[in-house]
Amino acid sequence: MYDPSKILKWIEEKVQMRRSRMKALAEITSAAMRMSGVGVLALGRAMEGPAKAKHRIKRVDHFLGNP
Repeated sequence: MYDPSKILKWIEEKVQMRRSRMKALAEITSAAMRMSGVGVLALGRAMEGPAKAKHRIKRVDHFLGNP
């Protein structure tokens, strides 16, 4: 339902930024749309993928910490 690849395609059309940041934003957005609460831990745990929760949480924290 909230496919990160579709979100990424939309972001690519609208925003000018590095591809790696766009991918992270798409994954985080997809996770946020699936969950009810908001927070770095909840976002990281809601993200899909083969990485462990610890690494997904770090990815969200790093993304939000960099302007």
